[in-house]
Amino acid sequence: MMALSYAQTFLITDAIVYLETPAQLRDVRHAYGLIGAAAIIYTGTALLSTNYMYKAYRMNTMFRGAVASMIYGKALVADSNHNNMAAVTLMSTDVDRIALSLVQLTEIWAQIAQIAIGIWLLWRQLGATAVAPTLLAILCFAIQTQLSRKMGPSQAAWVKAVGRRVGVTSSILRSMKSVKLAGLATSMGELLQAERVHELKMALKFRWLMVITQAFSTMPTLLSPLLVFAAFSIEAKVRGTPPLSTAQAFTSLSILSLLTMPAMQLLMSFPQLVQASGCIKRIEKFLLAKGYDDERSSFGGERSPNASHEKGNQCASEKKSFNVSSNESSDLALSVSELVVAPSLDSPQTQQPVSFTVRKGAMTMISGPVGSGKSTMLKAVLGELSPKSGTIDISSSFVGFCSQSPWLPNDTIRQIIIGTAEFDREWYRYIVKTCCLEEDLAQMPQKDFTLIGSRGITLSGGQKHRCALARALYSRASVLVLDDFLSSVDRRTQRIIMHNLLSKDRGYVTKQECAVLFVTHITNYMHLADNLVILDSSGAQLYSGPANTWIESHEDLARSQDEEQPDITSSISSSEAFEGDSSKQVLKPVAEDDPETIKRQKGDLGVWKYYAMSIGLMAILFFTVCICINTFCTQFQKLWLQWNTGTSNPSLGKFLGIYAMLAVVGFIFQLGTLGQVLLKMGPQSAKALHQVLVKATIRAPMSFFETVDSSVLLNRFSQDMTLVDFALPISAFMVFSQLASCIMSIALISVGSNYMAASIPVAILALYWIQRFYLRTSRQLRLLDLETKTPLYQHFTETLEGISTIRAFAWQKPFYETALRKLDDSQRPLFILSCIQRWLSLVLGLLIAAMAVLLIALALCIPQASSGGALGVALNSILAFNMSLTMLISAWTNAETSLGSVARTQSFEHHTPTESEPSKPVTPPPSWPSGAIEIKNLSYTYADGTPALKNVSLSIRAGQKIAVVDSLSHGEQQLLALSRAVLRKRLLGNCILFLDEASSNLDAVAEGVVRRVVRDVFCGDTVNDLKELEQEQFLR
Repeated sequence: MMALSYAQTFLITDAIVYLETPAQLRDVRHAYGLIGAAAIIYTGTALLSTNYMYKAYRMNTMFRGAVASMIYGKALVADSNHNNMAAVTLMSTDVDRIALSLVQLTEIWAQIAQIAIGIWLLWRQLGATAVAPTLLAILCFAIQTQLSRKMGPSQAAWVKAVGRRVGVTSSILRSMKSVKLAGLATSMGELLQAERVHELKMALKFRWLMVITQAFSTMPTLLSPLLVFAAFSIEAKVRGTPPLSTAQAFTSLSILSLLTMPAMQLLMSFPQLVQASGCIKRIEKFLLAKGYDDERSSFGGERSPNASHEKGNQCASEKKSFNVSSNESSDLALSVSELVVAPSLDSPQTQQPVSFTVRKGAMTMISGPVGSGKSTMLKAVLGELSPKSGTIDISSSFVGFCSQSPWLPNDTIRQIIIGTAEFDREWYRYIVKTCCLEEDLAQMPQKDFTLIGSRGITLSGGQKHRCALARALYSRASVLVLDDFLSSVDRRTQRIIMHNLLSKDRGYVTKQECAVLFVTHITNYMHLADNLVILDSSGAQLYSGPANTWIESHEDLARSQDEEQPDITSSISSSEAFEGDSSKQVLKPVAEDDPETIKRQKGDLGVWKYYAMSIGLMAILFFTVCICINTFCTQFQKLWLQWNTGTSNPSLGKFLGIYAMLAVVGFIFQLGTLGQVLLKMGPQSAKALHQVLVKATIRAPMSFFETVDSSVLLNRFSQDMTLVDFALPISAFMVFSQLASCIMSIALISVGSNYMAASIPVAILALYWIQRFYLRTSRQLRLLDLETKTPLYQHFTETLEGISTIRAFAWQKPFYETALRKLDDSQRPLFILSCIQRWLSLVLGLLIAAMAVLLIALALCIPQASSGGALGVALNSILAFNMSLTMLISAWTNAETSLGSVARTQSFEHHTPTESEPSKPVTPPPSWPSGAIEIKNLSYTYADGTPALKNVSLSIRAGQKIAVVDSLSHGEQQLLALSRAVLRKRLLGNCILFLDEASSNLDAVAEGVVRRVVRDVFCGDTVNDLKELEQEQFLR
């Protein structure tokens, strides 16, 4: 490729010399040879560059897959006591930035070689003046090196602000139910936008440094011709040597173009390589961080899980092997001896030595007040926390775990229960009945195929715990660890579940002969335990032994034990009543826009217009003026060079003065364009588009968040906003500047021959049809590229949130395999997009080759229609057109994905449903609410018509405190939601709160009426959140 590139300079020299040779001395065969050489040079360049870029982007794709899989694999063994959510940013933003710089990194050696060859060729033409571009490039590189030292800290501050904003956004999006119910939607929207403004403010210093470094990177390209031609002309004037000839001028200009282009790319890549270096260090730090250390030991006596479950439950990355012996005489499943644990190894001791055992077919209950260290001790039992002293012996690393805060991925209830195991219908029905989920599932729209949403947003607290319990039981684990799973379940359901678990004749524990470690603060079921471990508030062990002994010694406990046999009759007549139809199964939530809803028929023009509106008319106008002036100054230099070479008595002062003015003015407006893009247009559009997302999200009804996964929304706020913040402005600048350069080059190409102008309309028509054909496909793929990443990020986020549960069930291998499948799926659109981009570069390269061959043929075969200077201008314009088109394709490649983010934002704004608000909402007076609340004949249905509430009437007098309790643990949430009217579209009755709903401000109403704890919305600055909620009453 380098050989073919520099071969163009010899072609230009020979072609100009041929035209300047008298007609009687010309050899037609030489002209035919030049035409053939042109065909070989330009066609070969198109073929080789396409093949090279294809392989480069294939390497890029392989790199993404390799590094992303390494990050996910590390996340599976990461310490769960540390906040590992930053790993999501590593997999997305950091990997993308490294990948963008990877191709540039591999080209450094070639760019240096190309610069060296160019200097040698330029020395042959102009002598010692050839060192001027080298000195200028060295000076610019030295300045950039100094500036790069400041870029690292400024970039780190910016990245930290981005991580903070994404973290705040994630917390709010995953808690939108609580945010809506508490009337905090508007406040949280303002908080999100304030975080965006803060992020842009933190990026300002880095943007200034980028403007300066980019200015120095373009300086060699813009000023090198001036320095070379000025030095040569002055030297010729002083020494009396021949002035600059046409062949020398345009050959040198072509060499300068080929020399300064790699120099500019090398200098422009320097800031990106600095960014990539920071990303590599962050990934390296994560990969080398110490993982969790499972210090449990094993002993024999455990039977292996059933064969149908072994395959799905094997761990691919377990750090130690639990070799279970076949000693059937031992009935111990868990033994804890003199265990002392702390939340972390660096923290002070928080618990006294604890010892207990758990036998097969028996339950050991651990009870103690809040803060006594029960959950910390469970972490050690699960292998998630290394004990300070003591030992833990367990029969199997495969544990059925039910957390106090259950982790539930966004999937169907059936899939959550069966996990990675195979579906066993009879066993599944037995587990559902054991956990009292039959009636709940029967009332859900899709039965057990109902999607639970992010963090189980469609489920109540009790339903979440029962689903987590069902998952633990379905796994057939020989050891069950249950952490306060009854805390959100009503009393009647508690009794039924405990009876189903621990009944001596037909209970689950007895049938499966499994060991149960149950941590709870509820004392009503101590009589069902075989052994008790009692902790005091300091974590000291008060008692460890048979449960009956402790209960008999405490009369108050003996009287409080609930010996009543529960009523286990069910209203479900058939097990099939709660099973959904697999043929109608919804495999995934409404995670992305339907492709038909995005008006892709409009093409990119509508998206560019939408993006321009987010920037502002005056900013766009200033940008356009700067681009036009800069392009004119840089391209007009060729014509000015033609007019002042080849003459016997050129005016040196006039030539150098105008040439210097064009170069300096071009550089100034180049700098102005860069500043406008990075300091004005970028932040303005980033702020405006983020505000669009915030408004659309905050105004969406509650039903929207039940069907759209929060990871989908987070992907918009993280990936999409990152792209429109920095990548899109840079790419847009490159696209429009190179497009303007291409247009000017086409105009100058027609100067090469009087007949060449006739081919320009044909070339423009060909370009139109090529881009139309290309965009019909690329427009779809760039959106698919963004959309297919969402399942991967969702899976990664859910893995980090539930890593303790995943490791307890030994699901590392199936989860890793799922991540690889999702990673491959996310890579396919990107790789196919790069392939069609290579097709585009090949077609355009062949078009340029055709134009170049036609130009050479017309100029050499019809010499009277051209001249040496005109041909020099045209061939240099061909060279510039080729390089500009190459950079245009590269910039468009980067802009396409970023432009897809704008298209997604536009679609999200137009198609996201909104809560019905009055045109002029009335805010209640400060004294409201006062008096009584009355609800009459209130009914509510799900989207499919299934009733949730029916004919509810309630009267609350002033000063009364009313507790609403539902036996199924979900209706009271719907009643609370209705008090804010977030579900008003499906109301079948009237909700009267002494205000007219039709004209009231819903958030103000909610803030006045609803008082609810929002414990999972403490994001960002906790103090600010507490100030926001300081008037809220916390219900327990």
